[in-house]
Amino acid sequence: MKSLAERVCLRLRIINMNKTELAWQFDKEGMRCSRSMLSQYLNGKYPSNPAKLEERLERWLEETEEQEAAFRKEKPQVADKYAQQIAREFASQKEPEEAGEQEPLLEEEVPPRMGSKPDVFESDDYINIVGICNLC
Repeated sequence: MKSLAERVCLRLRIINMNKTELAWQFDKEGMRCSRSMLSQYLNGKYPSNPAKLEERLERWLEETEEQEAAFRKEKPQVADKYAQQIAREFASQKEPEEAGEQEPLLEEEVPPRMGSKPDVFESDDYINIVGICNLC
C-alpha cells in the first residue's frame, strides 16, 4: 500500500496541479496550510502533528478521484509512467535512511576532507600569540 504522501504526489502529477495550488486551495477553504507545510509533509519532514493535514489530504484524494480516473482512461501509459516516477522518488528518499543504519566508519577509515577550512587561523606575528577564529 502506498503512503498518503506518495498517493498525493501522484495525484498532483496526474491532475497537473502543484503544491502551491493545493496549499492555496486548502487555505481558501479555511484550513491554514502553506506550501512549505505541505512540502514538508510530503517529504516526511513535517515536525508537528499531521492529523488534520492527513484528514484533509484524504478528503482531497476522494474529491479528485474522478479526475484521476478520467486521466487514466484517456492516457493509461502516461499515468503508469507517472506512478513509476513517483515510486522511484520515494524509494530514493528511503535509501539514505537505510544507509544511515549501517555501521559508522572507523576513525582511520574516514576519508580526508579535501578543501575543508581549518578550525583556527594562526598569525605569523613575531611572538606568535595572535589567533583568528574562522567565523570572522
